[in-house]
Amino acid sequence: MNLQISLRLAALAVLAAAANAQTVTGTVEGRVTDPAGATVPAATVRAKEVSTGTVRAAQTNSEGFYEFAFVGLGDYELTVDAPGFQSQTGRVNVALNRTTVLNFRMAVAGVQESVTVSEAAPAIDLVSGQIRRSIEEHEIEAIPLGRNMLNLVPLLPGFQTNPTAGQNNPTLSSGSSASFNGTGTRSATFQTDGVANDDSSENQNRQGVNISTIKEFQVLTNSFTAEFGRGSGAVVLVQTKSGTNVYHGEAFWQTTNSALNARSYFQNEAGSKLDPASGKLVPVIAKPSSKSHRIGGVFGGPAIKNKLFWIGRSRCCQNNSAPRRWTRNCRTPPRARRSSRALSTGFPTPSPTIR
Repeated sequence: MNLQISLRLAALAVLAAAANAQTVTGTVEGRVTDPAGATVPAATVRAKEVSTGTVRAAQTNSEGFYEFAFVGLGDYELTVDAPGFQSQTGRVNVALNRTTVLNFRMAVAGVQESVTVSEAAPAIDLVSGQIRRSIEEHEIEAIPLGRNMLNLVPLLPGFQTNPTAGQNNPTLSSGSSASFNGTGTRSATFQTDGVANDDSSENQNRQGVNISTIKEFQVLTNSFTAEFGRGSGAVVLVQTKSGTNVYHGEAFWQTTNSALNARSYFQNEAGSKLDPASGKLVPVIAKPSSKSHRIGGVFGGPAIKNKLFWIGRSRCCQNNSAPRRWTRNCRTPPRARRSSRALSTGFPTPSPTIR
């Protein structure tokens, strides 16, 4: 009896892990055929990620189909080899929570040569019925967003505004600004790198994500599968970047200063008065003083080339009404071949608040 219970628990754990993995990865599949359209069984298919050099291999089954499940996001080069046929290569981009299909039609071997397959992604997803929209890394870099990831939400089809003030603040009980297709402000659910990121009562995102670290931002609005759980209106998926074989990074500095702000209508209507100390005219209603700075960056690279990668991010926030707050995080990407723990540490500065 105890053995049966243990086996059932182990099976549930495997299924749960598989369900979670799909939310942070994609799938590549296809079919290999000969010039006449007949299947090519036992062909070797290799998928090499361009940015990291990691390689996975699979074989076609008796019907010529192959599949790579739980594939990390990015560009891949696929190579197909089979006895009696010319080698073929193809390139695909693996997107979050999406199945990419790449078929190969092999040519009979004659002279020694390689054939490159070039196939654009179809405009309509023929594999899944999910209704989703993604904003990818290059789009995020091109759009002026500030530093809040929820600024991406209004860019997606189906978004609706809510007249209630105080959204994204658990203490005000006004729900989330991520509202789609008339489903209300408490119908969205959030995941970051496959981990639930929901407030326990308001269905808001519990933690924000540094805009510079987002690789893909995706919102599912209909027909999403059971693995996404409790979201009745929309599921917001955020996948962050990982390190690659090339050192890369970026830095940012966002600042606001009331000295650069225009005066309001009512401040102008109040007029000016003579300052007895300076003898100059000064506004009756002065502009409130406000200064803030957000400084940070992201940097990553290889720990062991083609095997283990790292990425770190740092941010400092300072304004004229609160002490400095520093946050630093170091993350090992899920597709690293060696197991390691994600690190999150705070480094103190003079009179800081550690977050």
